[in-house]
Amino acid sequence: IPAVLFLFLGYIQVLRLITMINGAKAGDVVGIIGGPVRQGLYTAFCMIPVLIYITRPLPKARDGSWAARIAAVVGTTLLLFVGAWTSSSLLYTPSAGLNQAVSLVIAAFMAMEVWALLYLRLSFSIIPEARRLVTGGPYGIVRHPLYLTEIVVSTAFVVSDPQLIKAVALVPFIVIQLIRLRYEEALLRATFAEYEDYGKRTARLIPFIW
Repeated sequence: IPAVLFLFLGYIQVLRLITMINGAKAGDVVGIIGGPVRQGLYTAFCMIPVLIYITRPLPKARDGSWAARIAAVVGTTLLLFVGAWTSSSLLYTPSAGLNQAVSLVIAAFMAMEVWALLYLRLSFSIIPEARRLVTGGPYGIVRHPLYLTEIVVSTAFVVSDPQLIKAVALVPFIVIQLIRLRYEEALLRATFAEYEDYGKRTARLIPFIW
């Protein structure tokens, strides 16, 4: 089911990417980075999990509790549904300069998101599962780089498209991601003895702070 979901999302993003490439203006570096490049990164983020879900091995452990499953599903799909909502009523009107800056931020963090996903590879999952303990690359900076990048990117999207429903949905989205990482940490700590040392030397979500 997750593979089909990501494949469907990836197909939609491919169509959007083609449209952006066709509409890109030569020489508009900011526009290209904030448009086709950003869209290409998000397309990759949607398509990579398809291969992961088809080829990954069975987990060593899994948190199959309803609370963990609900948090995982809601945290994954909440902003997808809210993002499809369109309204002409905005909390404020973003300036062109703000939108350009936000586009660059989103592109940068989406690149980090793809990096984290490629580094995690076959250990990626939606519900809490333990296959191997990944501690290098972006996981050597924070224990949950995917959640960090998702929160930053989602916040940036709301800044550039400040619809009330999206701003309101952002709060529970962040709370759910924090709940999800707690479930994942509990599972990894119970499965891998070395997780305790890893947790002591690596920030949870915000580099060098928390």
